[in-house]
Amino acid sequence: MRTTTTLSALLAHPSADPIRLLTPGTCTHTPVGSVLLARDVNARPDRAEGSLLVVLNDIPRDDWRLDALVSRAHAADVTALLLSGHEPLGGATSLLAGRLGLPVLGAPDPLHAYSTLTDLLTRPMVEQARIVRAMVAMCFSASDDPLDVVRGMAEVLGRQVALLDHAARAVVGPELVTEEEREQLLHHLAQRPAAPAHLLVERVKDGEVVALPVIQGQFWLCVSLPEPLSTERNAVLAALPIAVSAIRERLAERRLRLERDARARTSALEEITRHPSALSTSLRRRALDLGWQLDGWHVGISVGLLEDLDLMAARSDLLAAFASEDLDIQAVEQVDGWAAWTTTEGEPSSEDAVRHAAAVRRAQRRFESSAAVGTYVGVGRARISTEGIAGSISEARDAARLARSREQTGRFLHVDRLGFGQLLLGWTRTDSFRPAAKALLDPLSRAPGDLVTTLGTYLDCESSLVHAAAVLGVHRNTVAARMARVQELLGVDLTNPDERLALHLACKSIELPDQAMQNGQ
Repeated sequence: MRTTTTLSALLAHPSADPIRLLTPGTCTHTPVGSVLLARDVNARPDRAEGSLLVVLNDIPRDDWRLDALVSRAHAADVTALLLSGHEPLGGATSLLAGRLGLPVLGAPDPLHAYSTLTDLLTRPMVEQARIVRAMVAMCFSASDDPLDVVRGMAEVLGRQVALLDHAARAVVGPELVTEEEREQLLHHLAQRPAAPAHLLVERVKDGEVVALPVIQGQFWLCVSLPEPLSTERNAVLAALPIAVSAIRERLAERRLRLERDARARTSALEEITRHPSALSTSLRRRALDLGWQLDGWHVGISVGLLEDLDLMAARSDLLAAFASEDLDIQAVEQVDGWAAWTTTEGEPSSEDAVRHAAAVRRAQRRFESSAAVGTYVGVGRARISTEGIAGSISEARDAARLARSREQTGRFLHVDRLGFGQLLLGWTRTDSFRPAAKALLDPLSRAPGDLVTTLGTYLDCESSLVHAAAVLGVHRNTVAARMARVQELLGVDLTNPDERLALHLACKSIELPDQAMQNGQ
């Protein structure tokens, strides 16, 4: 099968890299339909319209016969003339070729250039088979890192290859499009159907971008083809699914490893938390395999997420953010984030605790920036041995619960700085708290107007009269009157955040057991 393409497209192909244009001013956008072979300078091409003439033997650049060959090639409508070597043309020959508009090329091995160009023009299946074989071999030899497949594909094709994210920006590899082209490409990527075999060929300023989804709506494997040959385009279209399958396989294997490791970490921490003073030999061995140091002083850190995030995939970003602040943490996936801790050989001083908390706060900001997600973070006190891991993480979780609603602190709290609020939160876990809460709210229970429910709803609605009224189904003035009565009966100031917190916890401690009893019935 014979194809016609432009000379510039042929020269842009990676396999034509050894070929150089010796007459830069001549036009290369002329069509080429065949490649002819001549032995020496005495060649006399006949009816060679649209052909590229390759001369095998060396021709001295100062040989007058070269000028005659240029004239004969032009008279025969030859598209371009290819000579042996990269030596520049003589001045007279260069002027003649420029005046005639005949591109003159040079290659170190004219016979190899002839074979390459002939394959590109007349044997497209050979080129496609070569690329497919090379792609399969690369995928088998590439490492387990899916990104190595992207880099390997770029080497096989000799083209720019990138893995684009949902915003059409390169995660791996170069940016393939300009900012102006990005919106157009992004629009077309978003319009693609979910069929994983659907390919996109998108025209851009300097050629084409060929794309295939790796994960629909999230990542696309893309190849940039500046002024491509149809031969090359077809070869790339055949090679892309091979590379995408290899990337998907590696991503699936990586996901399985992440899930297995996450289960191991979560299980080990749960056992440590349940029985911190009586760890089995098996558990100690598993902790050693995980790289956990159980002895020493531990400071718990709780990192909660305000939005949904893939915890296993984002864990590396979390570790990197803390490492940037010289904090070597162990991080274990939880329902709403991570339980983490740092370990030191000796007991940290009060100054060390302040510096440590400041470093955690900076790490929180780094992680939020890199992961584009909001967090709330609590830090516990330094505690010793395995009991210290469980105890400090528990304190950190309490602090994180409080931090979630405290935007003014950057949603970050350190136990040593909490005071009254922290003591109240810990008190809710004791047997004595609920009777104390009932005693605190007893004046409201004995007064008309369902004041306990109104107080709890008001605090749930972040002290909004309008929202509380909507929840209760009453007028806002009714809620305002009831809250004034609450403050009068209890002698509290609801503008004080600590007093609001104490009353809120008291309401919750009564409300949750009542709900559990109703559910049991």
